[in-house]
Amino acid sequence: MKAFQTSTRNFSRNKRDLKNIFDQLMVNIIDAITRIQKKWSSLKHDSSFIFFIVFAALIFVKLFYFQFSIEFPSTRPPSISLFFLPKIAISLFVSSFIFVVKKKWWTIPATLMIDIWIIGNIIYYRASGFFINIDALQMVDNMQGFWDSILIYFSWGEVVPLFTTLFYILFVIKFNKPEINRRWLFFFFTIFLCICMRIFINYFQHALIVKDYWIRKEKTNVESVWNTIRPIIDPQYDAYYAARLYFNHGILDWDKKYILQNTIVDYLFADLSFFMYKKYYTNRLKNLKHDVSISNSDKKIINNLVSNPLNQSDSSSLPKTNLIVILFESLEGWIFEHYDGSEYIAPNLKKLIAKENILFVPQLKSQALQGNSGDGQMIVLTGILPLKVGAACRLYGNNKYPNYVHFFKSSITINPAPGAWNQRVVNPNYGIKQLMELHGNDEQMIDSLIAQGNNAEYPFFLLGITTASHSPFNCENIINKPDLPKDMPATLQNYLTCVNYTDRALGKLISLIETDPKWTNTTLVIVGDHTVFKEQMLDKFFNYAQKADISLKTKRNYIPLIIYSPKITSKILKKDIHYQSDIYPTILNLIGEKDYYWKGVGHDILSEDDSNRLSEETGYRISDIIIRNNYFEKYQK
Repeated sequence: MKAFQTSTRNFSRNKRDLKNIFDQLMVNIIDAITRIQKKWSSLKHDSSFIFFIVFAALIFVKLFYFQFSIEFPSTRPPSISLFFLPKIAISLFVSSFIFVVKKKWWTIPATLMIDIWIIGNIIYYRASGFFINIDALQMVDNMQGFWDSILIYFSWGEVVPLFTTLFYILFVIKFNKPEINRRWLFFFFTIFLCICMRIFINYFQHALIVKDYWIRKEKTNVESVWNTIRPIIDPQYDAYYAARLYFNHGILDWDKKYILQNTIVDYLFADLSFFMYKKYYTNRLKNLKHDVSISNSDKKIINNLVSNPLNQSDSSSLPKTNLIVILFESLEGWIFEHYDGSEYIAPNLKKLIAKENILFVPQLKSQALQGNSGDGQMIVLTGILPLKVGAACRLYGNNKYPNYVHFFKSSITINPAPGAWNQRVVNPNYGIKQLMELHGNDEQMIDSLIAQGNNAEYPFFLLGITTASHSPFNCENIINKPDLPKDMPATLQNYLTCVNYTDRALGKLISLIETDPKWTNTTLVIVGDHTVFKEQMLDKFFNYAQKADISLKTKRNYIPLIIYSPKITSKILKKDIHYQSDIYPTILNLIGEKDYYWKGVGHDILSEDDSNRLSEETGYRISDIIIRNNYFEKYQK
């Protein structure tokens, strides 16, 4: 009984103690909530905190808009968290400076610069399939006279970021109040939070690289530890890794993946880092007098493409025919398909491909990259594919390039776009003796080409470059426009009108080659320099292409190749897909110079044996090595 009473008293005492503990806990919780409420109440009147939240949200919305304005062909990020975290991290990082800058007006030019960067990249991606980088910015002078060509890729959706900025400007005007004190604690806490998120993002993005370094390390030293942790703690590791791969192996496919996994604002800093790393490696190679590394397997491939390197006596032989190359601006192969109105588009070219002595390839894959028309010219004249970063005609225009042009007694380029693609520098290195520049239309270009041919010594080479079908396809001044379907998208109508105009100009040249004795022994090559409609434009044309049953419905476009030559004894139609690099060896064959020491990275279309054909990726890699090493200057003397 006594034990029971003792137990009851202990239970009552413990119950009172628990009650006291609970009461004290509740008091503490209520006190904490009260303090939080007071702190929040003070923060609500803190303009820095309010501006921080609004500005960070504004940047996040812009980044979110960009991500869904660009339809990436690759896969999405591995998880929703890794999709949102980079956007949150960079938004907080940029906004954190609000806590240490008393006046908030600086946020307006900051958000306007982000708008310009986002809109510029959207338009540039639609136009070229690439994002803006420093190499592209260095080619901005090449746009002289062609700035209106970007208007075709602008849509009203691009005003969304500007509207958000407009609302933000109104917010700043109404609520901006200079702060008395800078809030360094909030600033450093935000920076610390961003660093933690960046480490988390980097770890999951580079986990395989870290694991690989850890597995392969032979001993623990400072270098191995740094290689293990660098992918996690270095925010610019992707740029460093891309630059290193580019200079060691010529590999470059990092920008789209980087933007997909991070943000377009991160890419601005990453591309600057890539440019600096690239410049560092370039200067290092120059100082060490060292070439871009060439593996033994790549040396073997190059040796198979190059014959009698120390004996170029074959360059003294004369071609069997004249040669005229017409680089038809943005000509795409689908225009030769049958659809409503197609008979009016290119009647002269259609008559030409119906004749004998013709090689017609409607599906030639364009291999031009950032150099566009400059790349197309180099591929056709030298058999070398372009760089994956920048334009070789500008960066390496003074290189020695193998070519078939030097075989001819006279050679002239008719260039209606003076200043574009470094023509004054590259033409002599492509073997062309004379550059004729004119400010005129395609009819004037063809008239000048014919005049030069009439006065040229046999055998002659002429290169004509058309411009009418360059975007944005200005056709207001064109008369006798083709009768096109009313339901055809306006952009396609304008494009086909310009193609029709250039076709009419070419009709005079085609007639001359067929009838004039001075011109009959001439090989005529007409080829598109590159495609013009990229992925997002093809999406816009999909419904019409499906209704008209043209190949644009596959969302793939090609350039056509037409070769008229007395050396072709029948009408040859190649329906399978060939490559732009195949033009060079095919021309060597037709002009009787197939024994020239440089065979090109492509394959002769007229040859049935394709056992030695290189893959496209190998062709780009070998070309990259050749260009950046100035291979033919150093090794082919």
